[in-house]
Amino acid sequence: MDNYTRTLIGASMALLVLMAGRASGQCATSGGPDLIVGEISGGPNNYGNSAGVYALSFGMTYCNPGSFWLNSFAGTNQHMVMTESLFKLKAGDQYTSIEQLGQSWVFHEFFSLSATFCCTDCVQTDGSHLGVHCSNAHSASIIGTQNVLGPKWQVNAASGVNVFPPANPVIANTAARRLQVRPTDLESTSASVHYFAEVLTVAADDAAAGHSDNNASMREVVMTGISTDWNFGLTGTTTRGKAAISAWKASDPSVMETNVDVAGDGRFIVSSKATNLGDGRWHYEYAVYNMTSDRSCGEFSVPLSPGSQLSNVGFHDVDYHDGDGPGNVDFSGADWRARDEQIALIWATEDFSVNQSANAIRWGTLYNFRFDCDVPPESGQVQLGIFKPGAPAFVSAAAMTPMLPRCPGDFNHDGGVDFFDYLDFVQAFSSQLPSADFNLDGIVDFFDYLDFVDAFQAGC
Repeated sequence: MDNYTRTLIGASMALLVLMAGRASGQCATSGGPDLIVGEISGGPNNYGNSAGVYALSFGMTYCNPGSFWLNSFAGTNQHMVMTESLFKLKAGDQYTSIEQLGQSWVFHEFFSLSATFCCTDCVQTDGSHLGVHCSNAHSASIIGTQNVLGPKWQVNAASGVNVFPPANPVIANTAARRLQVRPTDLESTSASVHYFAEVLTVAADDAAAGHSDNNASMREVVMTGISTDWNFGLTGTTTRGKAAISAWKASDPSVMETNVDVAGDGRFIVSSKATNLGDGRWHYEYAVYNMTSDRSCGEFSVPLSPGSQLSNVGFHDVDYHDGDGPGNVDFSGADWRARDEQIALIWATEDFSVNQSANAIRWGTLYNFRFDCDVPPESGQVQLGIFKPGAPAFVSAAAMTPMLPRCPGDFNHDGGVDFFDYLDFVQAFSSQLPSADFNLDGIVDFFDYLDFVDAFQAGC
């Protein structure tokens, strides 16, 4: 064990002493290993404004309420990793939204202590595992240690597998690899502006046990200061097992939130809200959060009625930084382009076959899609196009959408069933567009064709 690792272990043991009196009781055991974030605490450390961004790090405690230990081997890829993010929840003059402001690289675990933060009945180990009902804490300083952080792109969040040793490009400044936010995205906390820190952790043995859906936790952050000097502080308590996107629905019950699990892959969470603007228009706001999907999302589609009048079409993403991408080159940050196909409004990044480093919604990131429309809302279905090749190619999610005609065979939504619906479906089917997934099973295939023909023949 090198001196650097010894120093980090010593700091963790000191933190363990401080946290020892905060156990919450005996855990209800889940089958197999189960990795959760029990607490976001300590700090955050504010590294100031460097290279045009603020950098910070939060302390955290992770726990294993499962029935089997979790691997925590230093010097191999058999250990858990953690990444941190900051989100902004804002109530505007007419509508609310949640956006991701920044993300960190991943912290690679090197030694797990045997504390009792989440459970009182920890089964201690030698540090190479996180024992049954045990916890381990890291300070904000340790989590923010730059040369312990590796790029997110080398982690498959669906399987939990990571590359070790991770890629190690040059650390250019004090903000590098840490959680970064732009000063222009910040404003003081108020009744209408709230911030949330999220810690998301991933491990191969946890994923294999099917327990990765509770790996994110969130806690509110208070922002104070001015444009040239921002301060960050924690408030409230940690909400365990909930990603920060859930803060939107928690603050506004009219938000629709849907979990979307991709077969053989990971989970997305899609949240949406439609707001009456009072002038015959509605604002549609969507947040798509990729929690653990390795295949990622490269397209987002909202159904429309032909003739819908759209305005204020918008998109928001989060920056990659410091060489977080293959070859130590950041993934693309190019905004997704929106196109009005009359029967759907579709945003998309470059296709995987064109650019494997395109700006897809990768694990641990949230992207926003928004527009105003003169058609009132209903509970409908949006579609996510999966970025990496495979099946399914699309997945659907319940969401608030502009109201559509009630006739399934009216494919182009013009109010009647005629030969133009047939031609439009054939064109969409031939192009493998998401709208041709008529039976919403995530695959455009001959069964969609048969189901559409049945609906077409039935008429209205």
